[in-house]
Amino acid sequence: MKLRLSYGRIIVLLGILSLVLALSACGSTQDVNSDQPIVPTKPTSGQGSTASQGSTPVAGQAPTSTFSYKSAIITIVSTDQQKQFKDDDQSSGSMVVRVNIHEQNPTEQSVYVTYDQSARLILPDGRSIAPATKASSVIEPGIVRNSWLDFSVDSQQDLNKSILRIGTENEHQMNISLASNRDLTKYQARSITPNTKVQYGVNWTVAKVTTSLSADGEQASTGNRYIIVTLQANNATEADFYPTPSENIRLKSNTAVQAPKSTTLPGSIAAHSNGTTGTVTFLVPENDSNLQLQFLAQPKEGINAAYANFQIWVQVA
Repeated sequence: MKLRLSYGRIIVLLGILSLVLALSACGSTQDVNSDQPIVPTKPTSGQGSTASQGSTPVAGQAPTSTFSYKSAIITIVSTDQQKQFKDDDQSSGSMVVRVNIHEQNPTEQSVYVTYDQSARLILPDGRSIAPATKASSVIEPGIVRNSWLDFSVDSQQDLNKSILRIGTENEHQMNISLASNRDLTKYQARSITPNTKVQYGVNWTVAKVTTSLSADGEQASTGNRYIIVTLQANNATEADFYPTPSENIRLKSNTAVQAPKSTTLPGSIAAHSNGTTGTVTFLVPENDSNLQLQFLAQPKEGINAAYANFQIWVQVA
């Protein structure tokens, strides 16, 4: 009898111990005194592999509402139409269509945007309306501001079927839908990074190639676009090198060979220098995508011609 009682007690004690251990495991899933940080189950906003960096759009606006005109960055913020806006004394008509915009000049030079000449509201029936605008046509370097374009119309319009056309008849025009689901990616600048090496007097690298409808405060002319080539030079020689892009650098496309429109390369690449960087900008036919950067031969200097080939998207508008 005494032996059976001992076994019974042992079984009871083992059962109680098992229950205590189970409850302890359920109530303690993480050691709060551990030196390891607590990993959240949901990634923090702006972190993780999907986060990206770049220019920041206006709060609440999709990046596809932004475009560049004459090097100014313009964002369509919102649209509205009323019989009269309190701050508008220039419009006349039964209704006023207002396009609220955000303007930014990221360049180091003044940008001149004359909306009365370069902006038109294209109504669903095809009529073209010129605007009356609030802001000055001059956007100084570094300026960030809000503005609007007002258009006088004879009746309420379906803005989802209306277009804001930017650009004069002689410029590369952009037809911007006023629908809320607009997508302006085809008008935005895009870049590739060939990192092609070229030996031409010094060692050159074609670091980046950008396609854009505007550059240096100008809009590309009708049927053309800008190609902006960023070059980096290392000069390991004993003498300064003079690149003179206007005479020695060309861009060959499918249908033309173009001299530079502008450059930011210095006049000389100093001897024993590394990392001298600058851009060379060309105006090329908009549908030419196979491009060749040509460094022309300088026989008197004993410098042979050199070439760098690359392909970039056709920026269809």
